[in-house]
Amino acid sequence: MDIKIEPVVKGDETRVNEFLHDQFFANEPLNVAMRERFSSIPLPEGEPTCVYANLSNGLCLKAVDGEGNIVGVVVNTCPINGLKVSISEIQGRQEMMKEIIKFLCHIDELSGEAKLLAKHDFNVMDIKILCVHKDHGKKGIGARLIEESIKVAEAKNINAITIGCSSAYTSAIIQHKFQQFRRVLTHPISEYTDSDGDVVFKVPDPHKEYHVYAYER
Repeated sequence: MDIKIEPVVKGDETRVNEFLHDQFFANEPLNVAMRERFSSIPLPEGEPTCVYANLSNGLCLKAVDGEGNIVGVVVNTCPINGLKVSISEIQGRQEMMKEIIKFLCHIDELSGEAKLLAKHDFNVMDIKILCVHKDHGKKGIGARLIEESIKVAEAKNINAITIGCSSAYTSAIIQHKFQQFRRVLTHPISEYTDSDGDVVFKVPDPHKEYHVYAYER
């Protein structure tokens, strides 16, 4: 199948957000765990998901097939003015999504993200989301999206790249295909507990650890 990697441009935002809603938020391990945890509580507001703004920031990419269908997306953000992707809206059950955001902030603290940002004057690109359509897995699309993301960062003279992986599959791509990345954190997801000592995210196999990787040029 002929798959092309293209920038996300103005007019793509709705399609990209719909793709993320259907593929990323439906299958990403932390989201799956949250739905399982709240499974006994009705979701009158719909499945929890985020809507992102500024996806046409020049860093985000999409993989499209020969018919123009989106089969993969990488959401890349950088805190420099104009390059930051932000959450414009949290849909569905907000407490579920906010629990995930709280965990990710915890991961940032453990991984020393603030120090890395300061070291490079905030000129750091974060691979925020990597998602491939569930029907197009194991075709190398995820690796191509990361490879093209690196090229975009280099073309824009971005000094470093980070990626956090809740998925064992994404982590495997980094470990096996991108040796320039170093692992800066391995955190067992089961060690993240609430005030009662209960595990917050009971993620499905094989996604047992959250990994953070960094590439400094």
